[in-house]
Amino acid sequence: MIQEEPPRLVRTDEGLELVYGSQRFKIPRLKHQAVFITVSNIATQYAYCEYKLHLDYMKGREITRNIVAGFYEHSRQLGGGGSFDFDIEPIPGHTCPVLINVGQDGEIYFNKIMSERWIGKLLSSTNKNRNYIVEPALVHVINNVPILAQPDLLILENDKPKIVLELKTTSGDPKRVKPQEITQVLMYKHMLNLLGLNIEYACILKLRRGVPFKLLDNIDKILSKLHDNTGDRTYIDRNVVLHKVSDDKLREDINKIVEWALGYWLYKRNPVPKPSPNKCRTCVHNRECTFKSLR
Repeated sequence: MIQEEPPRLVRTDEGLELVYGSQRFKIPRLKHQAVFITVSNIATQYAYCEYKLHLDYMKGREITRNIVAGFYEHSRQLGGGGSFDFDIEPIPGHTCPVLINVGQDGEIYFNKIMSERWIGKLLSSTNKNRNYIVEPALVHVINNVPILAQPDLLILENDKPKIVLELKTTSGDPKRVKPQEITQVLMYKHMLNLLGLNIEYACILKLRRGVPFKLLDNIDKILSKLHDNTGDRTYIDRNVVLHKVSDDKLREDINKIVEWALGYWLYKRNPVPKPSPNKCRTCVHNRECTFKSLR
């Protein structure tokens, strides 16, 4: 049974603590003054390039037009909802600091989204005429470090969450999914199941930005396609592809992945670069990264 009372971060004389039901966790000192870690952080570290994430925090991220276009398409598809990696308005061509999980900004952000979108609260107040929940917030604690998850969509069947769906937008081919996207959605499924929710499917909905398709108007169609199609990939609409992600898509146990990722945040090791020509060519840090590989 998931508690209705949301977890919260509290500042004490001894430091920052996470109050989670009857438990209190003293949060250790984390790199970049982070107060929690996101699932997307870990997916980037493990399946993309940890040094890229390191530079995001050290240098800030240069905002490209593709990043902004993706943000607004995400918001349109989720009915105005949808979180972003920054808590200030992104402006193309500018460098934006990562604030979402850092210092006082991080504390305010965490407590705000937990008070508004804590999964226990949303499940207890689900609209019976709606078979989905947009962006529930949940947290898992490892080594006293809060891991924050905000999956884009939970789809319900018989009033029970059965499908976790992550929306990804692209200007390219929606039939392609990236390793970090697979890692992210499987981590969401894992964390939801730790809460006892028995999620059956982890899915990525990949769509080209600007399509007339509206995600929240097509939940029944997604359910029908998911149950009727035995393959890993099916078209929902033109330039809209549903990818069913099986647990064996990850080479390692999720708990081991998280433990490895936390080694960086807990000052146990330096960031690990994972350069490749394709990644480095489009990376916003390729002009200054020591490890870039463009050939």
